[in-house]
Amino acid sequence: MAAHPEVDESIRRTRAISQRLRAEVLNLPAEAWDTPTNCPPWPVRRLVAHMVENANFIRGNVEGGVTGRLEPTESQEQRVARLQHIAAAPPAEVAAILDQSTTDLETTLERLSPDQLEAICWHPAGNRPARWYAVQRLIELSMHYWDLDRSLGREAAIDEGAARFILPVILESNLPRTYQRGPKGEGRVRLVVQDAPQQSWLLTATPEELRVERGGDGADLTITAPAAVLALLVYGRAGPLEAEAQGRARLEGDRVLAERLTTIFPGP
Repeated sequence: MAAHPEVDESIRRTRAISQRLRAEVLNLPAEAWDTPTNCPPWPVRRLVAHMVENANFIRGNVEGGVTGRLEPTESQEQRVARLQHIAAAPPAEVAAILDQSTTDLETTLERLSPDQLEAICWHPAGNRPARWYAVQRLIELSMHYWDLDRSLGREAAIDEGAARFILPVILESNLPRTYQRGPKGEGRVRLVVQDAPQQSWLLTATPEELRVERGGDGADLTITAPAAVLALLVYGRAGPLEAEAQGRARLEGDRVLAERLTTIFPGP
């Protein structure tokens, strides 16, 4: 059992989606592996390789961080070589690598003390505590499983319970950092979780930064939707007007800002 309830829940939910991915890998038709995805230029095999390898990437950064190392634990060339190996491996080997890397990451996270879970660890988008990495693994799998389903022409959805769990980290920690890499924009957008209005955030975008605060008033645009839809919106996987037309979101306020939202938040 991990020393923090957030890490425990992350491990539990990550294990479930990892088991689903394992079954997917073993049963995916041979012709599907080279299907283009909505993460160009990756085909399905490269997207799956990223989902599998990410566990090792996270474990290495966490183990480095708790020993005080704030730099990559391996070279980019080493990571690329491992990704290429997984992408080219037969399904049984990919599943075995996923099993082992999932177990290794769980073991690493569960043995950390409360203080070690707060240790700052290296990440290319900005260093974060080891505890954040536990949630980030779930974010990676949840969002990219949606990509996988979408790329294979299947109905794509994120579990609403998982979405409500990961959304605060996506909005409060991840989005302000990825915003710095994007085209930026201006506007105040309030995001409200449908049927849970106490879960809301005000996003204030300027040409310099993105400020995110819980609650908040004075929005130019308010979007009320399930947490899973809100996660897709800020990850650049869906547009608010499209979500509204499908009955998955309610929009109030500036329609022009709604049209620009996928430009302001194009995703990581």
